[in-house]
Amino acid sequence: MNEYRHILLVTDFSEPAHLAARRAQREARVHGARLTLLHVIEHFPVGMPTHWVAPEDQDPATYYRGQAEKELGELARELGSDDAGCEVIVTKSSAGHAIAEFAGQQSVDLIVAGIQGGWAIGMLGSTAMGIVHQTPCDVLLVR
Repeated sequence: MNEYRHILLVTDFSEPAHLAARRAQREARVHGARLTLLHVIEHFPVGMPTHWVAPEDQDPATYYRGQAEKELGELARELGSDDAGCEVIVTKSSAGHAIAEFAGQQSVDLIVAGIQGGWAIGMLGSTAMGIVHQTPCDVLLVR
């Protein structure tokens, strides 16, 4: 069994992501690992919650980052992991690429992400596929 020292939870704040968050928190406790929560904002995100729509007088990237930081803080408190690192990345590349790059830079041992749908490779979304194929560490996809 691997001893994980740094676990990265990738979240889009969906229900599957919340299930993955609970799993990541359990794994961090079992292994005594550091837990980092990460949300990636792709340039001009699609499917953004309506309460994230930036007011006209604010820079959208700054506003989205602030909303994501607030949600990550709330998620950390909900998990009882106030000491978890909370990171937001705004990227022009794909979320999968940004996650893989972050994981490599931060010496992440395990990435945990929630997914919808089945396990067949053709059914995984592009972000999950990017994580699986681009990261050198273990990946746990929680359904």
